[in-house]
Amino acid sequence: MLVELKQGEKMKRNRAALTTGALVLALVLPGQLFAAPPDSSGDFKAGIDIRQQVAPKDVGLPVYPGATIVRDDDDDNSSIAFSLAFGAFGLKIAAITYASADRIDAIVNYYRDALAIYGPVLDCSDNRAGHPHEKHTKDDTIQCEDDHPDTPTGRLLKSGTKTNQYVFEINPHGSENHFSLVHLHVRDDQ
Repeated sequence: MLVELKQGEKMKRNRAALTTGALVLALVLPGQLFAAPPDSSGDFKAGIDIRQQVAPKDVGLPVYPGATIVRDDDDDNSSIAFSLAFGAFGLKIAAITYASADRIDAIVNYYRDALAIYGPVLDCSDNRAGHPHEKHTKDDTIQCEDDHPDTPTGRLLKSGTKTNQYVFEINPHGSENHFSLVHLHVRDDQ
């Protein structure tokens, strides 16, 4: 068990170092293919893509009826799509933040139903101290882990798998409720 833990920690450090290295290379040489050993198809590809225009299909969830995209002080959308590819490893994150004056419970129920197409829906809303009863497994079963809403009255729902997560988080913001839709996909073909 201790050996497995040490190997798991080592793998996490190696993956973090690889990701950081890929990000640095991508920032220094944007849009370039990097010279590296080929994969099984004979090609090695690496790259980074960042977009501010995100569509609902990018997060895999519908827009709540009547919701509007939250804009920041510069009138930019509060959305981002980020993807990083480095050989067999890939990471994609897409996120959009919306606002609605509807009740939190109505919006939560809407997204609980929408998330259900990806599997069981976890409610991580009361997860302030984490879920000590969760067993960390090697399988791809999604867990709350340390995820929780930003505010005490917020809500957070998750569905999917560890490597293909769909997340909904809502928090009160003045007279409105702001909610984020996030899709996180990790590929590691090792």
